[in-house]
Amino acid sequence: MELITRPNLVQTRFLIISDTRGEDFLPAKKPVKPADVAIHRGDLIEESTLEDYRVSVRLLKAIDAPLKLLIAGNHDFTMGPTIYEREIASAWHYLGDNNPKKANGDCGEPRQVFDEAKDAGIMFLNKGNHGFV
Repeated sequence: MELITRPNLVQTRFLIISDTRGEDFLPAKKPVKPADVAIHRGDLIEESTLEDYRVSVRLLKAIDAPLKLLIAGNHDFTMGPTIYEREIASAWHYLGDNNPKKANGDCGEPRQVFDEAKDAGIMFLNKGNHGFV
């Protein structure tokens, strides 16, 4: 049997994580090998606070990968301005003086936390098709 070699193939190492929920890696769970692409599959945060998102950025920056892709989960509803505004409007009469925007930020502010981290290779993906070079 002849061994077939494919010199034109590119090997790519992926790191796929999810449900970090605003927490840092536990020392025993922190990835030690570098990856070419890290993908976070949602639930970056637990309470949708800006501080949770900042912790998530810190966690992602600690991953040794030049490209870090984020996909929102159901806990990350403040990342979508339309959903966030709808949730605020539907719950406003229950909240009284407890304005969630104090902790969660204004519409678009959570997304800005990640947009400011683009230099670290962090990219939040909207719905649709995406290409990367």
